[in-house]
Amino acid sequence: MDFEKTLIDVSSEGAAKKFAALHPDFLAWAMNREDGLTSLTNDQVVKYIVCCYDKESPLVYAYKKRWVIKKRESAIFAQFPKEGNENFTADVEQIIFCTNDVINRVILRYLYLLHDRMFQTYVIYNEMLLKQSAELMRGDFQQPAHAKAAKENYDVLNKDIEELEYRIFSGEETKKMKDLLYEESSNMFNDLRPEKIALRLEEGLPPIDFNPYGNYKKKKMVFMGDE
Repeated sequence: MDFEKTLIDVSSEGAAKKFAALHPDFLAWAMNREDGLTSLTNDQVVKYIVCCYDKESPLVYAYKKRWVIKKRESAIFAQFPKEGNENFTADVEQIIFCTNDVINRVILRYLYLLHDRMFQTYVIYNEMLLKQSAELMRGDFQQPAHAKAAKENYDVLNKDIEELEYRIFSGEETKKMKDLLYEESSNMFNDLRPEKIALRLEEGLPPIDFNPYGNYKKKKMVFMGDE
């Protein structure tokens, strides 16, 4: 998988070291490991976080509408350990189900570093939807009103996530067009610099690289009698 666009490339060696260099909080986590997840290495945790939560991760794009599948595939990529029954260990489940406060803070800090509030909201809403789904599945409500409120919350989250998915992932072509437009406008601005115009005139070229007459080029201006 291609991780060249992610904040760090977790397919290369030294991912944990690069991750720790991104922010002092990451360095403190890497050195102290106060998360209590003794069965997991720094590299494994870092690979999971980048693979699962970086907007440019190939798995985020591949499973953007299948949040749980994305988590599982990220865990497999990170080579998280499994028990004899092929289920992930208790340590791994703490990360997957966001029940470890230390790792949650690391994930949030990583999301902040991506400088994309919309994507950060998208991630948080998906995690909220998972927890709301589990509550509805249990059906352990003290009053009918509580069940109704949980269902309404689920519906609102689902709608918000769909809207965010469209805004984040469906606008990629528009983003590329905007980038291209910015690049072209920058080139046009450079062409209008006085020193560049003077250089083109010295070479017998029009002031700017635009010719309404197609391939026709006027001859260099000379005084009468000059060859």
